Amino acid sequence: MSQPGMPPAAPNQPAVNQAPMSQAPMPGPGYPQQSGFAPGGPVGPPPGMPPNGPGPAQYGPPADWQAPAPTSKPAMLAGLLQVLALVLVPLGAALPFGENFSSSAMWSTATTWAAFATAAAIVQLAPLLGRAVGWQPRASWTVGAVAVGALIGFWVLIVLPGISSGQNFVLTMGVFAAAIGLWLSPGRRL
Repeated sequence: MSQPGMPPAAPNQPAVNQAPMSQAPMPGPGYPQQSGFAPGGPVGPPPGMPPNGPGPAQYGPPADWQAPAPTSKPAMLAGLLQVLALVLVPLGAALPFGENFSSSAMWSTATTWAAFATAAAIVQLAPLLGRAVGWQPRASWTVGAVAVGALIGFWVLIVLPGISSGQNFVLTMGVFAAAIGLWLSPGRRL
């Protein structure tokens, strides 16, 4: 056929407006199907989907899902101070002091007290790590409070008499960091 205003094509010549034959035919009746598709292609919603599409209740968390409690800035600061106490207490016990620096570290002069303080510094992390273990905040705070009480007792008996040394200053900062970290921890009972 010819368009208006164009001369008719000669019988053996192709028309000017005909589409080239290089286009792939559309699949359908009489054409080979692509593998994996049913004849006629997918029709309707996917299996398990309502006919009108997903409803508003199908998006979002399940109804029984509990959102995690947001971490507050005091709780983050408490965790930081508790980790700092865990670093400072063993470090203070390892630092040499006095005139004879080679053999005057607490680990060599009072090994039992140094081990006691280090163990208490580890246990005082209970408020920080209690949630990972599955403890309630009040229970983990109580365990941490016992450990901080042990650190304060260590500080009064061992550190306070020789408070002027650099070693005891580091131990003092570690004990205070543990106490302040406990005070800021969630589940506080005081």
